[in-house]
Amino acid sequence: MTLPDALDIAQRNNPAYRRAVVDANLAGADVLTSWGSFLPTLDAGMSWNGNRNTTVTGTDDFGQTVRLPEAVTFRSSTVTQSISSRMTIFDGFRNVNNLRAAQLDEAAAYYGVDASSIAVEAQVKRGFYETIQRQRLVDVEQQLLASAEERLDANQRLFRVASASQADVLGAQVDVASRRQQVDRAIGEARKARLRVLEQLGVLDESLDFDPEGEFPVPFDPSALEADALVKQALAIGPTAAQTRSQLAAAGRRRGAARAERLPSIGVSGSFRRSLRERDYSAFFDLNPLDRGWNFGLSVSLPVFSGFQISQRTAQANAAVRRADESYREANLRVEQGVRSALIDLRNAWDGLEIQRRSTDLSRRRVQLAREEFRMGTIPFINLQSVIGQADAAERALVDAEYSFAIALVNLEEQVGGPIAHLE
Repeated sequence: MTLPDALDIAQRNNPAYRRAVVDANLAGADVLTSWGSFLPTLDAGMSWNGNRNTTVTGTDDFGQTVRLPEAVTFRSSTVTQSISSRMTIFDGFRNVNNLRAAQLDEAAAYYGVDASSIAVEAQVKRGFYETIQRQRLVDVEQQLLASAEERLDANQRLFRVASASQADVLGAQVDVASRRQQVDRAIGEARKARLRVLEQLGVLDESLDFDPEGEFPVPFDPSALEADALVKQALAIGPTAAQTRSQLAAAGRRRGAARAERLPSIGVSGSFRRSLRERDYSAFFDLNPLDRGWNFGLSVSLPVFSGFQISQRTAQANAAVRRADESYREANLRVEQGVRSALIDLRNAWDGLEIQRRSTDLSRRRVQLAREEFRMGTIPFINLQSVIGQADAAERALVDAEYSFAIALVNLEEQVGGPIAHLE
């Protein structure tokens, strides 16, 4: 599996990214609802009603209540069909502000998707580079094991010609056993790193084990990178700043909608109705009642006193704007701090890599000299083992330094929100 393959799988399966997409789709539904506020409502209804009433009292010619000689039962039924519509033609531009706020919320949600995509990409890159690091450490440990086995063979040959002691042979055997344990441990760590990548891809399954194909990004001297330029790039193209910017604008639109509640609203309405009433149950399920009529109206309403509810909603909207403004300022500060800190880490990683390269090269030369001295008998085997142990640590540290530079570069790109201009 290559890094582009892993990134492609993550975009389709990572749970965090898919949750962000769901939220963005929901914001799109809110925009559709806001558009609907400009359209007339339309309601249609149909009902049938039946009535049965039995009475044993009545009134005489003088309006007095009298008891009837026999109970009288009345039956009736009605059918009603209606269609009505109403539409607001002016509401102080509340609908306009609410629509624009919903559109800005949708934009913020999609900026959130972009931010999630960048975070997932950085997470996958870090995990993938870790698998490369672990695999390279496995290769280093296997090479060190092979060297230890060669030294054991050499000590056994020297022991047979009385040029090495039994202690030297035993020491070489212990070294080989230790190297084999290191190989097994490195293989286990590499396996766990691959499982972590699969989890990030959203396809965790041991049957999907893979071998990473690729290398660390080519290291470069980051001294030419300017912190101010990177901060400017992050604020211009980074989704975090853009998301809070949209949220601030949406809060401003909602404040406008709240203030518009003090203005009059004008609406029109109309309806058409068909009905029928019978003295028995024959109107029940009648689909064509003959009585009909229609009406229309124009209404104007102006809030005079609402128990300070409009004032409360306006105050809440003003507070929401102030909070959004502070959130926007906080996000910009966080972006700037993140970019500057990540750049410092990248420069430190480069310096550490350069130092480790020189240290590893010196350790390799020292091992060569120590081996020559051991073959000449000028140093004991235990001194050779000490030199080799230090060189082994340098080899591992070199892999770790290259990995640290790769991770620092990924972190900086994540903070900036895109590729570093120096690498384009």
